[in-house]
Amino acid sequence: MPSEEYLNRGDPNRKPAHRIPEERYVAARVLYETTPGMTFAKCADETGISWRSLEERSKKDGGWTKRSLMPPTGMTEAAQAVADQYSSKLSNYGEHVTPEERQAALKETAVEVAVDLRAQVLDRHRKEWRIIDMLLGEHVKARDFDKAKLTKITAEALAIKQLNERKAWGLDVKGEEDTSKGVTVVIERA
Repeated sequence: MPSEEYLNRGDPNRKPAHRIPEERYVAARVLYETTPGMTFAKCADETGISWRSLEERSKKDGGWTKRSLMPPTGMTEAAQAVADQYSSKLSNYGEHVTPEERQAALKETAVEVAVDLRAQVLDRHRKEWRIIDMLLGEHVKARDFDKAKLTKITAEALAIKQLNERKAWGLDVKGEEDTSKGVTVVIERA
């Protein structure tokens, strides 16, 4: 742990600096990287860590990367890639393509794009859980049960977030009842 003199940078009138726990930075990073439209300023409001501290930590970590569901090449390039994929599927039908064949090619392309996007979501979810697993392992090994509790709370919040993302993306959520079907009530009268 750095000395108080180091934290005060040699200025005896400066208030002692407090260290921000590592797990708060990890939580801030997950929030920043996985929330669309999240900025350091918004992340600072959510986490209570100054945006300058978040920006400095990002630089120290080699830069925090937004986890976008769109390919990194951009919207225009992504649209072009999908159009090329569709054209490639159409060429499999030969020169004279029927409306049914066009529809089939379009459906195949849409399914492939949807699968790719959902795979990106699942990959991000797995990475987020690796962070939680790493933190929990470190805290239990160090017998720091307060930090382990904080990691548990973070894991519960992440589970809720991911469950709702999975529902929004139409991913199979095992163990959850499908509430979209509603309830059927049957009244029998004698």
